[in-house]
Amino acid sequence: MGVVMPKTLLLVDDDADFLEALEGFLTQRGFRVLTATGTREGLKTAREEKPDLMVLDVNMGQGQEDGYAFCAKLKQDDETFDTPVIFLSGNTEAGDMLRGYYAGAHEYLTKPVDRENLLRHLRKFLGA
Repeated sequence: MGVVMPKTLLLVDDDADFLEALEGFLTQRGFRVLTATGTREGLKTAREEKPDLMVLDVNMGQGQEDGYAFCAKLKQDDETFDTPVIFLSGNTEAGDMLRGYYAGAHEYLTKPVDRENLLRHLRKFLGA
């Protein structure tokens, strides 16, 4: 029997405390978790590490493109176009969610997130 490699997640959010808490939760559940505090770092990490799934915030720090533009860029990039994307955002209006889906996201979840619900969605898209 071969060794099963953990699924790799890339979390992109400008809130370092939120990233740290979510990283700890997901690592404890067997995922390999990479983090980026902005879209420039996120794109570099996505291209280099080829994560199995990405979780993106919409609102990024000053000088960064927002999550919608970042997701659209990922979907146009030969290295990342087929990587599933889940938005995890404090933007809760229906129009925000539609923008997420139009940008290419597979799912749009809102903060504060129910961690078990997030796990269900991750497993759904990863087949884990």
